[in-house]
Amino acid sequence: MKNRLYSGSEEEKRAAKFVLYYALDVLTRLLAPITPFLAEECWSHFKEGSVHLQSYPVVEEEFLDDRAERAGEEIKEIVAAVRKFKHDKGLALNAPLKRLIVYSKLDGLDVRDIAGATNAEVEVVKEMPEVRERVKALKPKFAVIGPMFRDKAKQLIKAVESLSGEEKEKLLKEGVIQINLDGTSVEVKAEWFDAVTEKSIEGREVEMLESTRSVIFVEF
Repeated sequence: MKNRLYSGSEEEKRAAKFVLYYALDVLTRLLAPITPFLAEECWSHFKEGSVHLQSYPVVEEEFLDDRAERAGEEIKEIVAAVRKFKHDKGLALNAPLKRLIVYSKLDGLDVRDIAGATNAEVEVVKEMPEVRERVKALKPKFAVIGPMFRDKAKQLIKAVESLSGEEKEKLLKEGVIQINLDGTSVEVKAEWFDAVTEKSIEGREVEMLESTRSVIFVEF
């Protein structure tokens, strides 16, 4: 809505203003019995007369649209998930993202609304993209490795860091691997490390988020 109002076409701006005006009208009348003075003050800024002389809002059939309601709720969840992602990454909520790929079978997801709220190029797809995952790093558990290897702990960690991607995958899959440490074969266990993985689509690193009906891939 904000994006349409500030940077949309004239038609989009008129539509946004109508929705805001209609919502304020209804919400003010809904609040009137609960917060009479606040409602009256709000009403006086955009309407004539008293809000307490107006009819109480009723559902207008012409505005009922289950499909649009489901899509609207899902857009809200997608935007919330992306904003949480930005917060967790220490990014400003208006920080630009390169791209969002939204996998959803739900009809009516408005790319413009998602893009405007997330500051990203958005693509909605009906087929799940092929996601590749690889081990980016193995984070050592120093509280476990330190007491076991003492002065050789750093050497062991360095040896594990130098393993190839395939060897790291093997360690995680089989749970154990043999490495050479000062000419001695040492058994290293996967449980001594936390795996840091990386997901990618078409060779581009992405973060994967989820909402109720969608999977969101974030490229940043």
